[in-house]
Amino acid sequence: MKLNLKQKKSISRLVESCFDNNKIDDPKARLIIKQLKSLPDGQAIQAISFFLKKLRLRLEQNTILIESATRLSSQEIRQIVAQISKEHTVYQIQTNVNPSLITGIRVKIGNTVLEDSFFSRAEQLTNLING
Repeated sequence: MKLNLKQKKSISRLVESCFDNNKIDDPKARLIIKQLKSLPDGQAIQAISFFLKKLRLRLEQNTILIESATRLSSQEIRQIVAQISKEHTVYQIQTNVNPSLITGIRVKIGNTVLEDSFFSRAEQLTNLING
C-alpha cells in the first residue's frame, strides 16, 4: 500500500513538528514513530519509512561535511564549524580526506557547498581569462 499525497503532507508536517529552533526533539520524534506503528501493518511500514526518510533529509540540512586534501586538526575543524555556525545550525560534523582536492578544502552543509581548492581557483582564473 502506497501513501497518498495527503498522507505524505501530514507526515512531512509531523517531521517539521519534531524541530524546535532547528533542534530535534527526540522524545517527540519517538512518540510520532510509536503512533505511526499503531497504523495497520502495510500502512505503518510505509508511513514510518517515509517519516524516517524525511527526518534524515531534514537532519542532513544541518550536517556539515568537511573535505580536505589532508587530515585536519581538531582546532582547524572547530574554526570551520564556528564560522559556518554563524549562518547555519550544525547538528553533526563529518570529516573526510579527499586527495583529489590536492590543496584546499570543501565544506558542504545542506545544499550549500563552499570550496577553496587548486581546481576551484584554476576554474575561476580560466573564467576570468575567457571572459
